[in-house]
Amino acid sequence: MTVTAYRNTATGIPLVPSAFTVVVQLRVPNTGNFVILGRITATNPTTSPQTINTEMTTSDGATVLDEALVTVPAGANANMVCVTLQGFLSPSLAGQNEIVDLRCASNCTANSCSLIATSVDALSGSL
Repeated sequence: MTVTAYRNTATGIPLVPSAFTVVVQLRVPNTGNFVILGRITATNPTTSPQTINTEMTTSDGATVLDEALVTVPAGANANMVCVTLQGFLSPSLAGQNEIVDLRCASNCTANSCSLIATSVDALSGSL
């Protein structure tokens, strides 16, 4: 079996609390199965704690693969958190396509955003 990994990165994405902003997007082949790993670091430029809502989605946000809600402490850019998400993508399934993205809503800035997809034969539960 040949293992192929796909990767895309972005940094310095300003966010708004009222709507999700796509911070990084990755396209994989439209057939197969993929384990998806995503990460962002969020920096808080304000003087009060901020909540960051992060989702890993496919189908232009219609299908949520994973999500996290985290509070970023205050501190004039001195405080940050790392948010990690994971998912399984099979573009041939209903409600999924070959594009996966990370979306965030917050008063923070998204830095060090990355998505990595690794092709796998299948995903199974515990033995």
